[in-house]
Amino acid sequence: MKFTIKHFFRFKPGSGPSDRSLMNIGSWDELRSKPGGNESFVFPENRGAWLRMCANSAVELAAADLARVLDREKIRRVVSVGVGRGCLEFNLSKRLPEMELVCTEYSRVAVERLRHVFDECKAVHEFDIRSRDWPWGRDPHTLVLLYRVDTEFDDVIMTRVMEAISASGIQNVLVVATGFAKFCSVLKTGAYALAYALRIPGVAWAGFLRSEERFVDILRHRHVITEKLKIGDLTGFFLKPDLSRRPSNKL
Repeated sequence: MKFTIKHFFRFKPGSGPSDRSLMNIGSWDELRSKPGGNESFVFPENRGAWLRMCANSAVELAAADLARVLDREKIRRVVSVGVGRGCLEFNLSKRLPEMELVCTEYSRVAVERLRHVFDECKAVHEFDIRSRDWPWGRDPHTLVLLYRVDTEFDDVIMTRVMEAISASGIQNVLVVATGFAKFCSVLKTGAYALAYALRIPGVAWAGFLRSEERFVDILRHRHVITEKLKIGDLTGFFLKPDLSRRPSNKL
């Protein structure tokens, strides 16, 4: 079944975004820098605290799975977009220290803190995934990684993102889904949507979840899925450009 639903997150009182939404850059800057904020979002200001945060077994497992794929595909440079706090990328750098690693974020707080703590990363850029210009195309040894960024966009924008990646000539893309919506998700979302509408403290709109069928549909709009992968406890899709469906550079 192909469907997309709104996604919500329940914060402890006082730890969520002031505007009750995770769908804008201001909210992310607030969450990354909020004193006493939610530990899943706050970005430590010093490297020691950041390293302790990145010592996470689930993230380490995902990095190990990703490293095996990159090694097998002979990838020499990874461009990870929307890295958040960069823990996956740090653990990847430990496993593949020779890999050229480029990270991007659109939260200025995250960009500044990544540059301060992530010594292993070659470059950290401020970049909006919705951009039409993806400047990392055509190198057969470069992979663009989209790890758990799909909830940020509705179906129209997510489709445009994949079109822009294709139009930029990027040869290797790995998209790892945050998760998939199932029937039980619809019931849970309905309860959260009601709580959100009633302005119950702590409930914030956190974007969108899709069924796996809908997710795959969007990926196949301009790409060929060459492999479905397990990346930690998440599902990833290795993509190659579909040359028969690539749009012109005029998006």
